[in-house]
Amino acid sequence: MDTNAMNDDDPMTTTRTRSFMPDVQVFLSRPAYHLGGAVVGTILIQPSRPTSSSSSSSSSSSSYRKENLRETLKSVVVYVAGFCRINPRWHKVTDYQRLYGNIHPSIGQIDFDDDLLSPPSAEETVCFWATNGLELLTLKERSNGKALDENEINLVAFTFRADIPLDLPHSNDSTTCRYHYTADVLIQTATQQRVIKTMFQVWANPEEPPRMPVSQQLVGNHPLRDRKQIVISGARVKFGTIYAMAHSNGWPCHLSATEIHRPKGQMTVAQKHRRRRGEDDDVQTIRVSNEQGLLVCVLTVIGGAKVTPGSLIHLQWDFVEDVEIPCYQIAACLTGEEYAMYENGKKTRTQSYIFDTCHEWIDPGLTKRISKTMLLSMDSPCTLYTDIMEFSLHCQIDITIKEKNEYKNLRLELPCHVLQCLEDKMKAALDVDDEENEHLSLSELLGLPPDPNFPQDDITADLKSLALVMEDRLRPK
Repeated sequence: MDTNAMNDDDPMTTTRTRSFMPDVQVFLSRPAYHLGGAVVGTILIQPSRPTSSSSSSSSSSSSYRKENLRETLKSVVVYVAGFCRINPRWHKVTDYQRLYGNIHPSIGQIDFDDDLLSPPSAEETVCFWATNGLELLTLKERSNGKALDENEINLVAFTFRADIPLDLPHSNDSTTCRYHYTADVLIQTATQQRVIKTMFQVWANPEEPPRMPVSQQLVGNHPLRDRKQIVISGARVKFGTIYAMAHSNGWPCHLSATEIHRPKGQMTVAQKHRRRRGEDDDVQTIRVSNEQGLLVCVLTVIGGAKVTPGSLIHLQWDFVEDVEIPCYQIAACLTGEEYAMYENGKKTRTQSYIFDTCHEWIDPGLTKRISKTMLLSMDSPCTLYTDIMEFSLHCQIDITIKEKNEYKNLRLELPCHVLQCLEDKMKAALDVDDEENEHLSLSELLGLPPDPNFPQDDITADLKSLALVMEDRLRPK
């Protein structure tokens, strides 16, 4: 089977096909989605463009215009899946293949070639989550009551959504394994097959509480410290549901004339600078004492509970006058560790990180306050606990004291939860004005009742983004 590139401009799209297939393009509303969100994308299918010589260009162009896509296409299936590529150095891949498998059971029942369904590097890759495979050609086209003239339609368009559960791992490329997600579209004609794999990132949700490893759960009569905490356990493959609508006669939502004719080639500031009220500041105040409970200093940590790659953690030591336990030096280190987890509860450290350090000498009785900052680098992984690996970050603080003419060291380890921030990169880019009728879906625009098979109240910004992409691609040049 030949392998041809469908979209050379999109390095994240892979296709396997033979010639004489319709042109298929897949657009996702965002490059990344957070856990608990929804993946939203549009599939645009058009007749294959003529590639013949100039002598037969007129006949090819006529055939291009008259091609009936509904008769050409035999099947168009879409699904979203999550995969994990396991490093055989740290795990026995065959054990996990027996538990998960290369292909999700709900996808293996689709009538397509196995090599199209299998992920790249299938011998080391398992599928831990997937939606059902939805046949798009069976969806009813949206209209205002009039029958659609198929001779006037030169494209087929579908928009799909799939909700991402909160208990899945976020995208991660670590030493132990690699978690990644794809939206796959399978196209079949009478004689040909094609698969389009569009990869996207899944980020940890900054609005949700930190996850904790299973080993740190309190059992018996001791409940969890915070019942809202979400635990990624060793549960096996998870199933999801995908929804879709067919809208070959229009965009997935309404576009105003201002948006269609929006100016291009200029810089636009879309971010709205605002501060949310009611949120607790990330400030921790800790009383540091020796084994007998005598005060050494007061430590204040700002921005240490939840951090994002590229952010700063502020540390402040306050020393009280006439303290009984004098302090002579302070040191801090921002360190992370990655472990390979095993079924028997054991784990092996696979990699260590040191992101930043600080140090200062103290003059007892004279030094009143010391302030330091530490930077978490942009390439830092995010906190993750699964049945295959875990990554955790700690702020390690060492304080040298003197008691009974002996120097001793006090050590504190403060856990830090690392996650991606969606405010600046994602939400601001998709901010839209609350203009009247701006968010109308196609069904509302045509006066149809809401489609219960395609919930869209929470994805209006994504639909707007996809409608603008379709308008750009289909506008006459």
